[in-house]
Amino acid sequence: MSPARIPPPAAAEEVPAPPPRLRVVDLLRFVAAAAVVLFHFTARDHGRWAGGLPSEVFPHASAITRYGYLGVHLFFVISGFVILMSAWNRPVGSFVASRVSRLYPAFWAAVLLTASLRFLWPGFEARSPAEVLVNLTMLQDPLGVPRVDGVYWTLWVELQFYLLICLFIRVGLTERRVLALAAAAPVVTAPLTLLSPHLTGRWTLVEWLPLFCAGMVICLIYRSGSSRARWSVLALNVVAAMLTSAATTPGAIDAVSSGTSTSPAWVAGGVVLCVALVLLATLAPRVRDVDWRGLTLLGLVTYPLYLTHEYLGWAAIEVLSPRLGRNWALLLAIAACVAVAVMLHLVAERPVQRPLRQRLERLLGPPSPARTAPREAPTQRPATETARQRVSAGA
Repeated sequence: MSPARIPPPAAAEEVPAPPPRLRVVDLLRFVAAAAVVLFHFTARDHGRWAGGLPSEVFPHASAITRYGYLGVHLFFVISGFVILMSAWNRPVGSFVASRVSRLYPAFWAAVLLTASLRFLWPGFEARSPAEVLVNLTMLQDPLGVPRVDGVYWTLWVELQFYLLICLFIRVGLTERRVLALAAAAPVVTAPLTLLSPHLTGRWTLVEWLPLFCAGMVICLIYRSGSSRARWSVLALNVVAAMLTSAATTPGAIDAVSSGTSTSPAWVAGGVVLCVALVLLATLAPRVRDVDWRGLTLLGLVTYPLYLTHEYLGWAAIEVLSPRLGRNWALLLAIAACVAVAVMLHLVAERPVQRPLRQRLERLLGPPSPARTAPREAPTQRPATETARQRVSAGA
């Protein structure tokens, strides 16, 4: 009788390494925030400089830094790419948990910090306790409550985009459906933005959706390779974003800034530059493969810097500019804002985000399997890229 054959031990399942991070995308996020900071400090009208309005203190620089407002446009393109990438094969509960844990801890700290500064600092208009409480929900815009900080208007735009992604996840997130939305969005939203400003005043995503869609189409190209349809839809969204931004952004900038008028042509060119930078950071191998951890560290402080810089920086400028002059005052004000952003990340974000996400995931739970769409197989993508797909978890 032959001995029983003993089956060989099963090979241990190989655990794939975590995907490399798109670190240049982190850098772009910091660049976008830095552009907004310079706009608020050296171009946007405020009475904190000892020498007058920013356009008088920085007569040449302000003509350039007024276009730092386009950092918002860059944020939205990046968000379209990153949020869509993070949503693939993810249940709604997990997606919502990741977004809430990403956005709210730093936001809560920023609201309380800025509200306290506005209450204590002479010359700043204080917000009432009720207004601060509403702001803590991040729903102050749809509820018609004054913002604790003006920069919060972009968060309502982001929340509307997240709701759109949640709807996609519920019906089944597929590349074909995303491309269909991206093809329809500019055709619908550009006329609405130009002809129905009362609508875009409440549903603010309408005006900005072509920028998000541009980022989403770049994500499709990144995941599955080039195709004529994807590049055509990307071009359509870029053209729509150029037209709407050239029509609306100069007025938004000029309404809060003195000095030279804002050029619609420069704004349209800035939109193209924003999309080109994201394309370069995600599709150009030499740029995409940059693996310097310092870029990610910059990305980590971007969100708290964006949330807290405005009133904190204005207060610092008011104290420093009569004593140190414009250049040193500007540098130290920026340094103070970055230092507070680092502190906020270490104290308010880092200890809270993971436990909050895990608790929310347990609470929300995954949806029923029947409502979860299978992931489409990537097409036209080099095998080496499929094996090392990257995710940037910053936005």
